[in-house]
Amino acid sequence: TLVSAAALREVTGPLVDLHGQHDHQQLLDTSEHIRLLDVLGDTGPLLTALGRAWGDLQQARDAVEALTMGQREREARLEMARFQLAEIERVSPLAGEDDDLSAERQVLAHAERLQRLVGEAYADLYEEDGAALARLAQVWRRLDEAATLDPGLDPGETRRLVQPLLEDTAIGLQRYLGRLHASPERLQEVENRLAALERLKRRHGPTLADVLVKAGELRATISTLDASSERADELRAALATAERRYREVATRLSTARAAAARALPPRLERELAELAMARTRCTFRLESDLDRPERWTACGTDRGELFLSANPGEPPRPLARIASGGELSRVMLALKTLASTDGAGKTLVFDEVDVGISGRVADAVGRRLRRLGERFQVICITHLPQVAA
Repeated sequence: TLVSAAALREVTGPLVDLHGQHDHQQLLDTSEHIRLLDVLGDTGPLLTALGRAWGDLQQARDAVEALTMGQREREARLEMARFQLAEIERVSPLAGEDDDLSAERQVLAHAERLQRLVGEAYADLYEEDGAALARLAQVWRRLDEAATLDPGLDPGETRRLVQPLLEDTAIGLQRYLGRLHASPERLQEVENRLAALERLKRRHGPTLADVLVKAGELRATISTLDASSERADELRAALATAERRYREVATRLSTARAAAARALPPRLERELAELAMARTRCTFRLESDLDRPERWTACGTDRGELFLSANPGEPPRPLARIASGGELSRVMLALKTLASTDGAGKTLVFDEVDVGISGRVADAVGRRLRRLGERFQVICITHLPQVAA
């Protein structure tokens, strides 16, 4: 099945690391630097915990906002929520009801044909002259008689297995015919009910399960908007608790990121030295907005940027301002190498990672890729003979 590169990356992420020819341009976006630091610092569990804390915080903020919003806006939202809930409750859908009704419609629409087919099957099995069960009884009698001459022909076990199954089938068909009725009135009722459910699904779906979830959300919204002022203190206390929890997890994440930011530069410098950037010096600068709640996000309170000095004596400057295309490619290759060290057995795909380089630098990149190939499966698309060799 043809899929996009993004979809492929999502599905095969744990197994395959794709690095495209323009990925190094990500380094020009400083917001990507924190993401790379998180990958290298293995902060995934903390990010997951922070995401939950962020969700709780947003929910608490929304509850307080809903309670304290202007009266006119609150009444408008309340009226809309009540209207939508009334629309759903008039129909009163049940979980899975649309599937059950669709199956019933199928039966009612073909009731006459079903009566004919099942009736004929019942007659052939049990009722008609020469029916299968009657003829089978003759078979058993003859085999019983034959077994008196050759005990190996005794049909006892086969009869114990087959006879009850066929008798149960006949009884089941008879009962089915007893409750099967062609009813145009009931068919119309089912059609009308399905149409009402379809209208709900179009407005609040797309599935009936979504409609039921929407009804629950609307009830919660109405309850919140209807809340009296006595709830204000309770909701504000819940908000303070959510903020405190978020601050605690964000502080732990910032500490982990700070440790990763200290460990990254020497590791990155060693990798860059093997890519013909031996004199490069790196530093990762972190700033925290922990005391500015308006800047908090689901990814934390930190802002960070990678600084680099490619020449001795020069102070480190923002990577996005000083690195050439070839240098960016090598920095990205080095970061990818560091990020892959914990994924033994991965396949690493590099699509024109050598963009903007040539000559001696290309030799260095090729050697680094070859060393990666000792621990991973490496697939490299390149235009450079040095890298290919």
